[in-house]
Amino acid sequence: MEIYEVFRQEEPGSGFVHAGSLQAPDIELAQQYARDIFSRREDAVRLQYALLYQHRIEAPILCLNGRLWVRISAQVYNTLEDVEALARAIEAWQ
Repeated sequence: MEIYEVFRQEEPGSGFVHAGSLQAPDIELAQQYARDIFSRREDAVRLQYALLYQHRIEAPILCLNGRLWVRISAQVYNTLEDVEALARAIEAWQ
């Protein structure tokens, strides 16, 4: 496994900024991992913080293949209303 440094360009013509590092067995997987991990990472972090600090909902948000995914984990004390509140909070997020 090798360590790869990931850089990205926010807008055409702008400079590249360091997005982070990742470990992968080869360059092809490193490129795929970089797209999965860093393409919408800020959106994932912003949504996760919004859920926690605005709605008091704790749920991990992942970016895979350029899409955001929420990992729903229910415990015995969670109700259907809790899941519905999560859905409403995600729909309202901008």
